[in-house]
Amino acid sequence: MEMKWLVYIGVLLTGCTPALVKDIAYETAEEIECGYLPFELLCDFTLMDQHGNDWSLYDHKGKITVLDLSAMWCAPCRNAALASQNVVNSFGHDKVQWVTILVEDVERNPPDLADLQSWELAYGNGSEPILAGDRSLLDASGQNGFPLTSWPTFLILDEDLKIVEILKGWNEQTLKLAIEQILIN
Repeated sequence: MEMKWLVYIGVLLTGCTPALVKDIAYETAEEIECGYLPFELLCDFTLMDQHGNDWSLYDHKGKITVLDLSAMWCAPCRNAALASQNVVNSFGHDKVQWVTILVEDVERNPPDLADLQSWELAYGNGSEPILAGDRSLLDASGQNGFPLTSWPTFLILDEDLKIVEILKGWNEQTLKLAIEQILIN
């Protein structure tokens, strides 16, 4: 009887460890450590895209991913969106994908499907996902969510979805240099 309680308490304590974020790959029952800071595998997420479909990060390995955290009211975010296709075209769609997560609409509320479609009409070409997020995805420290402290914030992921770099603010040349470094290495 005592051993049963020890196992139960151990399970509870393991599940309550705040610094360790885990994602379970149920098909293999193996634990995958993930996080939101440089050199960590980005935790998987599933969000609605501009077509009303679910989009999951782990289904899109194999390319360098520019994960763009933006708000619809943010002018630098809109400038980045205007340049997104230029960035992807510079390296090729077979090597780089641009994924936008809109965190707020123009009224600072979570975006809905109409907002995603509006963003796509203004800035997209239909080939890159635009996803509906909200502030629950964010954590300035990066311990329990995306480390957003300025708009826009970019997480640059390698082909295995590990975070290589986090860029705050918009600068096309800096972003391109970060992608080039990943391609070289």
